[in-house]
Amino acid sequence: MRTRLKLFRIKHKLTQEQIAEKIGYGRMTYANVENGKRNPSKNFCVALGKHFGLSLSKVSELMVIDED
Repeated sequence: MRTRLKLFRIKHKLTQEQIAEKIGYGRMTYANVENGKRNPSKNFCVALGKHFGLSLSKVSELMVIDED
């Protein structure tokens, strides 16, 4: 299972390492959130939204888990 976050990241042509660095998190933390293995913290969501100009509701839409 994975979140819609992966599609968002690919759309922006970023690696997990690059997006994690931009929002101030480690690659493993980011990867675990992207892959649905870890729930994102509020701070994670705020950082992602702030960097990409997204509301928290848009960020929460990215956290929805899609079946592979």
